[in-house]
Order: sequence, then structure tokens, then C-alpha cells
Amino acid sequence: MSARILVCDDEASLREMLRILLSREGYRVDVVDGVHAAREQLGSADPYDVVITDLVMPDGTGMEVLDAARSRSPDTQTLMITAYATTEQAVEAMRKGAYDYVQKPFRNHELLATLEKALEKRAIVAENQTLREQVKARWTEGQLIGKSAAMDRLRGRGNRCSAGRCRGKSGLRRTGRQVTPGGCEPMESATENIPPVLVFGRVSVRVKRCGKSAPRDW
Repeated sequence: MSARILVCDDEASLREMLRILLSREGYRVDVVDGVHAAREQLGSADPYDVVITDLVMPDGTGMEVLDAARSRSPDTQTLMITAYATTEQAVEAMRKGAYDYVQKPFRNHELLATLEKALEKRAIVAENQTLREQVKARWTEGQLIGKSAAMDRLRGRGNRCSAGRCRGKSGLRRTGRQVTPGGCEPMESATENIPPVLVFGRVSVRVKRCGKSAPRDW
């Protein structure tokens, strides 16, 4: 499907020229004569792929059109049409999210080349968004990503621990943090069934290794 373009300019002759030029290139084009009309069009239609707007118009500026376009769809790319005296404003618009600007008077092939690059960026942004959504739908937080034999063994160990079958060399459940289907439990829940003498012996070793500076209430 061809890209949708919105042209916003208060000069009727320029609007008509752009409408004819872009239509001949196969784009679907809508034209409006000012900021107010652009806001209405952006709010009432599906998001546009690119908005081409004059920077200075009687009822506002292209910056307002840029804000309206980005509010409607952050993926919409905006091209500014500007005279030499307003180039600094066009650069400021780019800092705020406009893709690029075209300086009057411009050649048709220059405008079309810039428009094509803007559409390429629009496609890349849309593709990245789709990929992020696919990854988010496929993998939930905490899952291991990978299909190697080593990853399969690691998943198996994780599943055994989550099922309560994770044991140390002594046959006792490991202390510290216990992995369960609902997440990790504190050390107390993992050691509550261990005889006090064993727990004390384990802590005593830790104190001895740490030296005199270790806290007594471990």
C-alpha cells in the first residue's frame, strides 16, 4: 500500500503543485491550508506516514503541526519547508523530532529524495516496534533465551530447583535464596527445617573465615 502524505501550506499554488507531484509518484496525498486545518485532519484520519509542512503560516507555525503529528503518532515523520530567513527555526524543529527540512526554492527531485529517506526511516521504526512486540510476546521476564544443549541443561536445573528438588552435597536444601515457582524465598524459609546445630555449624565456619570483624549476630 502506498504511503500517506499530508501537505500543510498556506500558499495555494504550492499546495497544488505538491499534490500533483506526489500523486504522480504514487503517494496518497491530502492537503490543508494551515495549522488549524492540519490539527483537524491529523485528529480525524489514520496516522500519516509523512507530514510536509511550511514552517511559517498566518495561523501558526510548522512546530505546532509537528507537535500535533507526533502526538497522533510518534512514528510519523515530518518535513519542514522553509525560506532562508527561517533556517535556524527549521534546525530547531529537527531537534524536536522533525526528520529534515527543505529550503525554498527547492527542486522537485530534492524534495522527493528527502521524502524517500523519511519513509525509509518510518519503515525502520515500524519494523523495530514490531520486533519488540514479538519478543515481548514470546519471552517473559526471567525466561532463558537460547536453544543449545547447554541452555537446555540449565533450564532443567532451574525447573528442578523450582520444584523443590534442588539439594546440596549433604542432601539438604540449599540455603541463601530458595528458587520456587513464584520466585525466590528468603533464607529463613529454606533453613527452617534444618536442625539448629547444623545451621549454627555452618554460620560458625563463616564467622571463622571472616575474622574478628564479622558481626556476632549472624
